[in-house]
Amino acid sequence: MAERKGELAQIQARKRKLNIWKLLMLLALIIVVAYFVLSAVKILDLNKQKAELEAENKKLKETVEDLKLQQETIDSDQYMEGLARRQLRLIKGNEILFILPEIRAASEGEETIFKGSTEKAVEEAEANRKIQEAEAAQADNAEGEGTEDEAAEGSGEASGDGSAEGGSGDSNG
Repeated sequence: MAERKGELAQIQARKRKLNIWKLLMLLALIIVVAYFVLSAVKILDLNKQKAELEAENKKLKETVEDLKLQQETIDSDQYMEGLARRQLRLIKGNEILFILPEIRAASEGEETIFKGSTEKAVEEAEANRKIQEAEAAQADNAEGEGTEDEAAEGSGEASGDGSAEGGSGDSNG
């Protein structure tokens, strides 16, 4: 019987060792599966972030293209000329500038934005415009075509913008 007890104790000890190994293997398997599941979740998250970043990159590239196009437009001579005509009221030598009251009010609002560093440029542009108007009126008078009508029109324009110093200025005296 003692022999049987010894064998039984050995069998039970082997079973315990086998159960411990089974438990360790099961635990290792659980850890490996958990690692792969967490890795898969992380990969999915990174793919989602990659797609978002690619979309943002595409949007930024479109913005860069728009800005390049806008820069080319701003650098063009036509844009600069239009800007000088609108904000500084510059005109070419053979043109006459008409300032309507509602446009004048909007232009005055624009001028307040540019006060300071560009105030001198605006004053110079006004002086150049008045000189050009006077020269145009003199050229029209020299040609003898409708001198009274055009002189009155020129003086009305000069006085219409509210300035005291003006081209031929006979009507507002």
